[in-house]
Formats: sequence, C-alpha cells, structure tokens
Amino acid sequence: MPDDIPDLLESQKGNRITIKLRSGKIVSGVLRDFDVHMTMKLESAEEYVGGLTGTTSNNDDDTTTTALSDNTDNTSQASRTHIGSVLLRGDNILLISIPDDGDDDDDDDTSSNNNHNSN
Repeated sequence: MPDDIPDLLESQKGNRITIKLRSGKIVSGVLRDFDVHMTMKLESAEEYVGGLTGTTSNNDDDTTTTALSDNTDNTSQASRTHIGSVLLRGDNILLISIPDDGDDDDDDDTSSNNNHNSN
C-alpha cells in the first residue's frame, strides 16, 4: 500500500487535481511535484469558495466514495480565485481528488474482480 500512493501521485504530474485543506478551503491546480511529506507544488491553481460540490456514495464493498465537481450550474453562488503557483504543506491536506481517466478503469476492474473472488 505505501508504494501505491507515490506511484499514483507520480502518474498525475502534469494533470489537474483538487485538494481539500484542513481549513476547509478547496484548491485545484496542475500537480508539478510532491515529496514524501505530501507537500505539493501546484501551478495554475485556483481556490474555490462555494463552487465545488461533493457527492458521497456507499459502494457494495462497504467503502465510501466522495467526488468533488465544479458547480457550474449555480455560478451566482460560486467564487473562484486564481492564485497561480502554490506550495501546499502536506500536514494541511485533508483529501486529494484525482479525476478519473480511461487508463485507471482497467486497474479498477481488476481490483474489483479480485475483491469479488475473495468473498
């Protein structure tokens, strides 16, 4: 498990990720680098206030999935501030949302099949 997280983050370099901070702020930006303490350098970063919504769903395997999405339907309540390049200290990061892409679907199918076979 410990090797999975750095590999996952490494594969996301150059891609936009969304991070929720312990303060409740939500920051989205292009991941440029990270370290063993999960300190992250983002470029083209934006801070969202009231502009992201979270949906939580319970899965069949007793896990919970939370997805953050841009609330473009209700722009009157959304506020987005461009903050450019930012360095986020790992201690302040509560969660990281990585967008789904087609390449990861194969891995997810394999792991879900393994979970079903073990039951």
